[in-house]
Amino acid sequence: MTYKEIQDDVVRKYRIDLCDGTKCRDDWSRTHAHVKIRRVCKWRQANSMKSTFTLLHEVGHIENNDATMRRAEEEFHATIWALERAREYGMEVPEEEVERYQRYINMERDRGLRRGGKGYGNLDLREAMDERHPSLYAVMRVYGGRKGVLDSRRYPTRKKAEKRMDDLMRTMFALDGELVLAIVEKTADEGWEVVM
Repeated sequence: MTYKEIQDDVVRKYRIDLCDGTKCRDDWSRTHAHVKIRRVCKWRQANSMKSTFTLLHEVGHIENNDATMRRAEEEFHATIWALERAREYGMEVPEEEVERYQRYINMERDRGLRRGGKGYGNLDLREAMDERHPSLYAVMRVYGGRKGVLDSRRYPTRKKAEKRMDDLMRTMFALDGELVLAIVEKTADEGWEVVM
């Protein structure tokens, strides 16, 4: 699916009313959601990851509407919802984009703490996603004919594991014979299966 196809699917699936700002009484300059009427305002459709993730985040506000949440918690849960949907659509959200949302969540949490708020709990996006989806890929090193040794790092996507493998190929040298690197995927029985 293209980004625009994903966007159209999200708007249809979650019954979202899109507004260019003309139906909006709020004077906000940025994209925002009106949760009660399921409307996303001032969002611009573009065939890009950033535009798609912005839409998913705003729909996340609508889908996670809870009056007891404070601003940092609202942002955290909307972003987690967006990351989950992006994963379902096979979208890779760059680390920089996740960090941008994390900085905003941290800023809102810090503002809440300065105003006397307490008990925020863990609002770390990466930790929350890792708990929900344990990393599935790793790099295995095989020296000569010896049994493979798993690299200590785990990765949520094959692409990230492949990057680690490339980095290892550039920095490692063979000990006692030939060095072989392989991408392995965690199996249902908690074993590892070579996929590349």
